[in-house]
Amino acid sequence: MSEASNIIVLKFGSSVLRSVADCPRVIGEIYRHVRTGHRVVVVVSAFEGLTDQLTNSARSIVETPDATSLATLLATGELQSAAILTLHLQQAGIPASLADHHRLGLRTEGSLLEADPRNLDIPAIEACLNQRPVLVVPGFVGVHEDGRTSLLGRGGSDLTAIFLAGQLKADRCLLIKDVDGLYDHDPNESETDDELQSPKRFSSITFGPALQLEAPLVQTEAIAKAKQDGRPFEVGCLNARETTCIGANSTRFGDPILHHRPLKIALLGCGHVGQAVVDQILHYEDEFEIVGVGVRDPFKSRSLSRNASIDFELAETVLQRNADVVVELIGGINPARTFVTRALQSGRHVITANKQLIARHGVALRDLARRSGVTLSYSPAVGGGVPMLEAVRRVAKQGRVTRVRGVLNGTCNYILERLEQGDTWDDAMVTARRGGFAEAEAAFDLEGLDTAHKLIILAREAFGVELPLTSISRRCLDESAVSLVKEARRQGKHLRQIGECAIQGVHVNASVELEALPPNDALKPDQEAGNTLELHDEDGVCQTLKGLGAGGCPTATSVLADLLEIARNRISANVATSQQTSCQEVVA
Repeated sequence: MSEASNIIVLKFGSSVLRSVADCPRVIGEIYRHVRTGHRVVVVVSAFEGLTDQLTNSARSIVETPDATSLATLLATGELQSAAILTLHLQQAGIPASLADHHRLGLRTEGSLLEADPRNLDIPAIEACLNQRPVLVVPGFVGVHEDGRTSLLGRGGSDLTAIFLAGQLKADRCLLIKDVDGLYDHDPNESETDDELQSPKRFSSITFGPALQLEAPLVQTEAIAKAKQDGRPFEVGCLNARETTCIGANSTRFGDPILHHRPLKIALLGCGHVGQAVVDQILHYEDEFEIVGVGVRDPFKSRSLSRNASIDFELAETVLQRNADVVVELIGGINPARTFVTRALQSGRHVITANKQLIARHGVALRDLARRSGVTLSYSPAVGGGVPMLEAVRRVAKQGRVTRVRGVLNGTCNYILERLEQGDTWDDAMVTARRGGFAEAEAAFDLEGLDTAHKLIILAREAFGVELPLTSISRRCLDESAVSLVKEARRQGKHLRQIGECAIQGVHVNASVELEALPPNDALKPDQEAGNTLELHDEDGVCQTLKGLGAGGCPTATSVLADLLEIARNRISANVATSQQTSCQEVVA
C-alpha cells in the first residue's frame, strides 16, 4: 500500500458518542471528511456507561467472571454502537459498511482483557472501503491468537484507532474527544481550584512530554504505539477548527480557541427537506440558532422529530431577521431568486438546494456573493448525500474531466426500482410520494428536467461551460416505462434514467436517457433512491460515487455540512494553516 492511502481514521469515544441521540453530530464530522474525497475508517466505543453496566451485570452473576466470558460480553457494547451508527449513516445517505473484529482480522496476543494488537487483514479493509467510503468498526475489541474475543484494555479504542492508522498508512488519525485538544493540565480542575493557572492548550507536542502528562487524555498504550510507529496523530473536538498534534517535532502552545456565538440561521421553506434540516440543526444548539422558518402558510401543522420552539412565518418576514446564513429550500426560480439575491446583497451567506435556480442563475449569484464577501453554497442541489460537486471540482483541479455520467435523480431511480419489483405505475408513484421521494407534482423529475439542471451545474464545474437547457436531449419517464422495465428484466438488465455530458472535440454534448444497464454496471445504485456518478478524466481514470440522492435526510446532510463549514471558517485562516503544517512535517 502506498503512503498516499487517502484514508482518514476517526475515533469517537463515549464522551462524544454518548448515546443514539449523538449519532447526527458524529455523522456531521464523518461526512465532513467524506466530501473532501477521503475514505473514512470510524472507530467507536460503547455508548456512555454501557461497558460499566455490562461489567456489573457479569459480576452480579459471578464475583470473578472468567476472562473469556467477560471479554465476549463487553465486546457486545462496542458492536452495538458500531451497528447503530452504521444504520444512521445509511439513513443519512452516506454509504457505510460495518466490520466487526473478525472481519477486520484484528489479531491480538497477550492477556484477553489487556491484549496487544499484532495483525490486521488490510486487503479486507481495502475491499470494504473500495465498495463504500465509510467503514465503521468497534474499538477495544480483537481476536486473540487462539480465536477467542479479546479486549485492548480500558480506553483501548484509542489504541485500536492508532493501530489501524499505522497499519493502513492513513493520511490522518484524529481522536475526537469532548475537549478541543490536549492541555498542560485538566481544564476542569482550573475552574474549581483558584491556585491553578489557566490551562494552556498544546498546538503540538512531542511523544515524550505527551507520555509524561499526569492525567493523559489519550490512553498511554496508544501514545506509546504511535511513538513506536513514528506516526503522529491528532486530538480535537467535533467540527474542530484546530487540533493538538501529538508526535510533532516540537512542543508548542496554541492560541486560545475563539468561542463564537451560535450562527444565526434563517430557513426558507419547510417541506420534506426543510423539516429534516430543522431536525438536524437542533442537534447543534451551541453552534446554530434558528431565528425563523419562512413558509407559505405559517399556520399549517408541521411535525418535527425534536421538541423546539420554532417561529413559522412568511418568508419575507423571516428574511428581515438578523441572520448570518440564509438556507433556501423553496425551490423554483421565483421568489427564490429574489430572496437569495437580497440575502447576498445584505452580506449574508446562502446555502441552497435549488438546482433550477443555480443552473439558470448560478454564475450571476456566485459573482454577487463574491462582491459581497460571503459564500454561496449549493452542494445540496446535486446528489443529496453524495458529494458530487466536491468530487468534480477535485478532479477538475487535478486534470481534465472528459465525461460525467450518472443516475442523478433519486425519484426516477426509486420509481424504476419499484417497477422492477412488480409495482404498477400508479402504485410506484403513490409509494414514492408517501416516502418523501417524489413531490405531489413530479413532472420536473419525470420529464428529465431535474437531471438536466444538475448536468448544467456539473458541466459548469467540470468543463467551465454554460450548457443551454434546450441543448440537452431528454426522454421522459412515464407509464411506458413499465414495458421497458419488463423487457430489460428479460435481458437480465436494469432500466435507469442516465444523465451524461462529455467533451467531443471542442463541444460538450449532454443528454438524459433511459438505458438498460447490465447487473454489474457501476452505475447501478445500491439503494432505491440512490444516486451514482462516474467521473472520467483524460488519463482514463474513472471515479465512482454512490449514495442516497432523494429524501429529506440525505439533502439535509449536505446542508448541514455547508453550515458546519461556514462555522469552521470563522476562525482565522492563518492559525488553522499552521496547525495543519505542524503535523504534516512529521508525516513527511
